[in-house]
This record gives sequence, C-alpha cells and structure tokens, in this order.
Amino acid sequence: MLKGARLLVATSLGVLAAGCTYAPAPDFGTLQPTGLDDYYLNQYDIEAVRRMVPQGPPFNDQLRVGYLELADMIGGHGDEADQDHFLRKAVASAKGLSQVPDAVVQPDAMDYRAAGTDSDGALATGRARLVDALGRNARKLAPLDAAEAQVAWDCWFEGAEAGRAQQVADCRQRFEDAMDRVDAALDGDEEQAFIVFYAWDDATITPVGRTVLEQVAEAYQDGSSPVVVLAGHADRSGPADYNMQLSERRARNAAAELGRMGVPAEAMDITWYGETEPRVPTEDGVREPQNRRVEFTLPAD
Repeated sequence: MLKGARLLVATSLGVLAAGCTYAPAPDFGTLQPTGLDDYYLNQYDIEAVRRMVPQGPPFNDQLRVGYLELADMIGGHGDEADQDHFLRKAVASAKGLSQVPDAVVQPDAMDYRAAGTDSDGALATGRARLVDALGRNARKLAPLDAAEAQVAWDCWFEGAEAGRAQQVADCRQRFEDAMDRVDAALDGDEEQAFIVFYAWDDATITPVGRTVLEQVAEAYQDGSSPVVVLAGHADRSGPADYNMQLSERRARNAAAELGRMGVPAEAMDITWYGETEPRVPTEDGVREPQNRRVEFTLPAD
C-alpha cells in the first residue's frame, strides 16, 4: 500500500485513486431481507426516507438521494426487483447499518449480478477505482462526488446486466466524471505516486495507461525527483512463478514506454513482486483487479 502520497491510479479502462482508511463494511448485496423487512420498507421506510430532512454525514445523505433517484429510474423500466434493491440501499444509507459498527453502504459486489455481466473487465476495474478512493477517505474529503460515483457505478452495473446500452453509457460517464473530481480532491500530499491497473493476465500498455505514464514522465521532467521507482505486481489467480514473470513484464513494459517518453533508463529503479505484495489480501487462485498493477513512485528530492 502506498501511503503519504499524492496518488493517481489508472487502469486499462480508466484513471483510478487508491488507499485504505475506512473499516470494511459488508457488500449490500449480501444482506437478505425478511418478510418483516419488506413490510416496514413498503409501509413506512421509503416514504419517510423520501421526506426526511438531510442529516448525518453528507456522504450518506447523498447516497440516499442518489439511490432514490436510481430506484425511480429503474422502476420506470418495470424492473421491480432492482427497484426494490436500490430502495433498500437508499433506506440503509439514511439509517446506517446499525448492526455493523462504522459500516457504510458499499457498491454492489461483483458477484451480485449474473456471470458475464462484466465481459471486458471495465466494471471490475472501475469498482477498484472507487473502492480505493473511498479507502483514501473520499467519504469525508469529497462526500458528494464520492456518493455520486458510487451510485453511478451501481447504475452502470445494473444497466450492463439488463442490456440497456444508453444507461450503461450515461452512468459510466457520470462515474468517470465524478471520480475525476474525487481524484482532484484527494490530490495534495508531497510524494508523487501513480498506479496502472491491468486486466487479467495482461501486461500491455493501453491508451489510458499511456496517458498516466505521460503524467509520470512529466512529473519526472519537472525535476521534483531524480528517480522513478517502478514496482510490478500480480494477483493470486495463477501459479506463483508465472505471476512473478507477469509482474516483471508489466514493470518492464511500463519502463520501456517511459523511456520512449524521455525518462532515461538510469533514472528508473525497476522491481517486481509477483503475487507477494497484494493491495487486497485474497486466497490463492482469486482474481483481484486491485492487485494487478504497476506502482510508480517519485520520492521527494
């Protein structure tokens, strides 16, 4: 985990932010309602949550508003199950998950929807971006934008499963725009650090990844640090020896691209760790987007 850093995180599909501050909370999709929950939800909670005066943390209240709007939109498509799902998230955002100390409503878990919903990995890497930003205290430092990003990601996810192309495009754009604002709010510490996340079993530099590398090169050329430290990583979804090689390929490919951008080879300190230093600890064999990455650090001079 990179700490005390001004951190810009990227993936092959978007620019990400990262860190860890808040205690973990359960994915909302794992909470199963009872019949009594349904009764109170429909008879009292929904109307009360719609009419309530904003109170409590701004992040929670903005989630309440956002999930109510999303539920209404989904209801307009006749999807009662997902409408109820987002109404529950609105109610939980307003109430707080009182049975879990310090818990907050999370973006939906990747396994909440049908297998194949995220065929190109964009949703998983987008979720990694969001979770990392929330871990860097985005709920307090950029509460309105962070809440908008979370609701937009859930909207994108639901639209992908339902096959609603316009919803996917609109919600994904809202997510990216909100995350750009979150990134800006979280930017400000002295040490400069950047991360590129990768798709599974991939070591190529995509156009989005290249954009982040351009920022790394620019930061080096500004003279704030005499060295760029590159560290390649992999998740635990393959054999350890293969993952070590994969993390090396990622690091070396990134270094080669930086070289083409004007960063001299002697200014780059290149290392790789395979699956040994995960950002998110997992069991062996688990695919985890946050662990498939190259980290770039420019230590303060």
